Parts: sequence; structure tokens; C-alpha cells
Amino acid sequence: MENVINHEEINQVNSKILDNIKKKQLEEKNEKTQFCYSIDWLTFNIKLKDLNNPFIRDEGIYAEEREQGTNIFKRVKDYYNTRDELVFTIVFQPHSKIIKQDFGQLQIANKWLYVGNLSKLVYKIFFQSNFELVNISRIDLCTDFFNFVDTYKPLSFIQDVAKGNVIKVNPSTINFWGKTGDYTIDYHAMNIGDRESSFNFKLYNKTKELEEKNEKGYIKTKWYKKLQGYEELIKMKEKPTIWRLEVSIKDWNKIKIDGKKVIEINNDVFDLLNYHPYFMQFFISKKFVWKNDYGKFIDFIDNPRKDLSSKYLCTNIPNNEEINTTNKQKKQILKSLVSIIEQSITFENASEYLERIGELIQEEDYYTIFKSLGYNYDIISSYIAYKFNDTLKTN
Repeated sequence: MENVINHEEINQVNSKILDNIKKKQLEEKNEKTQFCYSIDWLTFNIKLKDLNNPFIRDEGIYAEEREQGTNIFKRVKDYYNTRDELVFTIVFQPHSKIIKQDFGQLQIANKWLYVGNLSKLVYKIFFQSNFELVNISRIDLCTDFFNFVDTYKPLSFIQDVAKGNVIKVNPSTINFWGKTGDYTIDYHAMNIGDRESSFNFKLYNKTKELEEKNEKGYIKTKWYKKLQGYEELIKMKEKPTIWRLEVSIKDWNKIKIDGKKVIEINNDVFDLLNYHPYFMQFFISKKFVWKNDYGKFIDFIDNPRKDLSSKYLCTNIPNNEEINTTNKQKKQILKSLVSIIEQSITFENASEYLERIGELIQEEDYYTIFKSLGYNYDIISSYIAYKFNDTLKTN
């Protein structure tokens, strides 16, 4: 008697396997880790096909050229999405004749290094553009955490370095931030390397930086979703201190490990974007090596878990966060406030709106737009004083 194939049972088994795979993927995606990895800076060297007009064939992207260039490039173009959020910036047309005129650089806006799928974004930009990706100019890899492995506190490490209790195996220039007093050292950040270094490491209190600048809320959102223990402390109304260890890598073509150029080992940009936690750990193990006063090597961060898919270690927060005020709206707000000041009939009224401008430009986006419009806070303040000079004398 022939065996009868039960298609219904096969379909049930296949469905169960697929459900288990999806369940595992969801668990990995939602799993929180002790070290939260990110890319915090990404600039590419590009080759222009049209020296006057780099563009991307995407109806969802539009460009605006700035009035002024930079010290190195004559022209700067910002590229925005349909929500008027800056996505990337291109600088081109070098001032120097030594630099090839088809050379330019493209920088991804900081938000999109944390929100959405970075690898897909980069692929989309270059796939639909009239310029070519040459290589990485600069990339900053980082990891955020409460403490190093074995609960070694970052602040204690900084103090130990300052006191000479721990020594870097390969000597480098070290700078500290903070203050010193009689018999006390109170540093909260350190930088290893100098302007000429291909590698620059920085260890600092990221919470402190974000609070002082009052910006980049998406980083805290990522901590909430990805960093082990952060959500629980926030719910308890605690103020957790998160530290960041960051490596800034400049001039990717020149980076050497054990005497061999990295680009000769792996020159796939998308490998770096998709597996950046492993690259981060690799660079730390080779370039951030320290010994304590007992001559013992210090462990800083765990190796990324091999049983956890790298794409989930690299997962950013989804692009469905609350949409903030757009750049166009911010520009209009600033223009309106300046216009109100010009039309004000009392010193008090004008000063009130100037104070409002002062509050807004504490935020990085507002400050950048304010400067791009050619405004100057001190000049506006002087204008108000001059305009109401007679009134002030009478009072």
C-alpha cells in the first residue's frame, strides 16, 4: 500500500516552523543588551559626475543650497525629506586646485544614524544618485553603558588614568575634561589621540552632554528600547548616568591593524554598517589596550554575543517616532519673531520676543537655521536698544 502524503499536516508543520522563526526574530529584536551600539558620525568621500549639480532621483527628497560654503568647499547642499527633516548634506567644488574638482563629501544627518535602517538609506542614496561612493571619510563607532564589564566604573577609570594607576600599552596623547582643586581631581571625560591621529577614542558622560545641549531625544529613545536596565530606572523616576566609549576613525584608506590596511582585509562599506559592533570591539581590542598597576590587562566591553544576530545588535529605533517641528516651520518661526521685533512699538514687547529667540536657539537646529538666515543675537539686541533709545532715556 502506497504512503499517502498528508499535505495538511505538512502545512501545519511548516507553519509552526515559520512561527518559531518569527518569534525568535522578534525576541532578538526586542532583546536589550548591556552595551548599546551605534554609529554617531558618517561621512563618505564621493565622486561627482556633474560638478555643478549632485542630485538624487527621489521625489521624496529635495535640496536647498546654502548661501555660503565652507573653508574647503565652495558649495554646500542640504537634502531634506518630505517632512522637511535634514537627511544628508553634500559639500563640493573644492577651493584648492590641488584637490580634484569632482571630489565631494556626503554626511548623513545624525538622526538617521539612530532612526530607521541606515544600510538601506545609504544604498538608496547612492543607487538613485548621479555621484559615486568612493570610500568612508570618517566614521564614529560607539557603545553606551552604565559600567564596564566586572562593574568597573568609567568615572573610576578616568580618575585612575589621571593618577597614573592605569597605563595605555601604546602611549597616546590624553586630554581630560573637568576640574581640579587642592588634592582633588574631578574629571568627567577623556580623549585619547590628537588631530593627526587616525584613531581618536573618547570616554565621556553622555547623559551629561545630552542634558546640557537639550537635544537628540532619539538617543534616549534608543536607550529606552535597547539598553538593559534603562527603562526600569526611568519608570522609577531615577536619573540614570549613561557613559559612552567612542572611537572616531578618520581617513579609512590609511587605517592599519597589525601592519595591514583594513581596506585590504575588508573594503565593503555595507559590511561595516551592518556589523559595526564587531568592528567596534575589534578596534578596542587592538587600539584601546590598558594595564592596571598590577600589570593586568583591563576588560572594557563584552564581545558582542555570537548567538544574537548582528543586525539586531545594530537595530535602530523605528522611524515612527513623534514628528517634531520641521526645519521649514522653525525657519518661519524665527523669521516671524524677528519681524515682530521690527514692528514692536515698545521696548518691553521687543525684548520679550528677543528672549523667546534666545530660548529657541539653545536648540541646535534652531541655532543653525538662525545663523543660516544671517541673524545675530547681539546685533538684534543692539538694534532694540537703539530703536527705543529715547524711550529708555525718558523712563
